[in-house]
Amino acid sequence: MANALEGKIIIVTGASSGMGKETAILLAQSGAIPILVARRVDRLREIQSIIESQGGKSMIFPMDITHTPEIDAFIQKILATYGKIDILINNAGFGIICSLEDTPLQDFHDILNTNLVAPFYLCKKVIPLMKEQGNGHIINISSVIGRRGMPHNSAYCATKFGLIGLTESLRVETLGSPIKVSLVNPGLTHTEFKTGVRNPAQLLIKDNWVYGVPPQKVAKAILRCIRHPRREVYITWFDRVLIWVNNLTPGLLEHLLVLYRRFK
Repeated sequence: MANALEGKIIIVTGASSGMGKETAILLAQSGAIPILVARRVDRLREIQSIIESQGGKSMIFPMDITHTPEIDAFIQKILATYGKIDILINNAGFGIICSLEDTPLQDFHDILNTNLVAPFYLCKKVIPLMKEQGNGHIINISSVIGRRGMPHNSAYCATKFGLIGLTESLRVETLGSPIKVSLVNPGLTHTEFKTGVRNPAQLLIKDNWVYGVPPQKVAKAILRCIRHPRREVYITWFDRVLIWVNNLTPGLLEHLLVLYRRFK
């Protein structure tokens, strides 16, 4: 059977670590050409070296996805080089650990721009290209807590709820077109996410972070979603149970969630 990923041009934002890094490496191993997007050029070069050492191909773009002119130039560069964009994986994002009342307004603007506005704009840019070329797949990486709000995560949850709404709306808007739209909702994942979390009120204790599944497991789920497109993907049975319990007894879950993480 032919390799469905061979030669596919796949944008992966937030590719410098964690789920993005592992997804990019797996894509290259499968014959695709991942386009690695992140701010840290040194990390991108390291990942590109790993991919090349395994016989794969990739392209790196160190950029700030919250700057729309950079996105415009980035898209044009890909088209000039490869002439197409097959798949967009909106993975970039960061978190804020803080109550809503203590969250600085600028921090909220920053997380909104990274986690929601940038994916919106990237989708806006690739949709007409995918329609014209007759195929395309958009995969937005939200979160389990984009389905169930968590204490001290109001800003992060707001962006992930928003990304789910964006994805569901886009899926309906593209029905009948050659574009597939998928949503991946990881739960707790053992990545460098915690090192990039903003903690304005100093709520997070350094050693109390709860670790989850390895990022490679999420990356494998993303690749399965590419090969066999699905509307929505959860990574573990616990994630599905959490959402099921929330839908059934949201009041009870709200009381239990105060035990989810330990704060000072």
